[in-house]
Amino acid sequence: MPAVFVCENNHWAESTPAKQHMPIEDLTRRAEAFGMKSLKVDGQDVEEVHRVATRALKHVRDGKGPVFLLCETQRLVGHYIGDPQVYRDKEELHRLQETADPLELLREKLGLSDADYEALDQEVQELVDASVEFAKAGTDPKPEDALKNVYA
Repeated sequence: MPAVFVCENNHWAESTPAKQHMPIEDLTRRAEAFGMKSLKVDGQDVEEVHRVATRALKHVRDGKGPVFLLCETQRLVGHYIGDPQVYRDKEELHRLQETADPLELLREKLGLSDADYEALDQEVQELVDASVEFAKAGTDPKPEDALKNVYA
């Protein structure tokens, strides 16, 4: 069964800018080379990601084949906990943290008060915690299922 392949491109490979190790700037061209439908979206815009992802899912569910969904994002934190990010321009990073946080952008668009935002944040945290516990309590897949649903 075809699937939606999501690529979150934050333009960094640990501490190396993508432009130093990728010969192309537009990653949708890679998927198009395999005959896949490609969609690109601003990964900082939560509503736009939802709209385009819904379109990608419809394409797949309608039996029209797989979709490559490229979410162009900005990495607002280090690659790992404790990453000092000495390889990044500090002023640009600070500007991005102040202006490009997807949750803050959505919060502003929706006009959420601090209380409403904190209530939603708590609800999401509880959902994530319950999901992690559910996953931990699950069973490991069977080895013979390792290659099921692999796109080739």
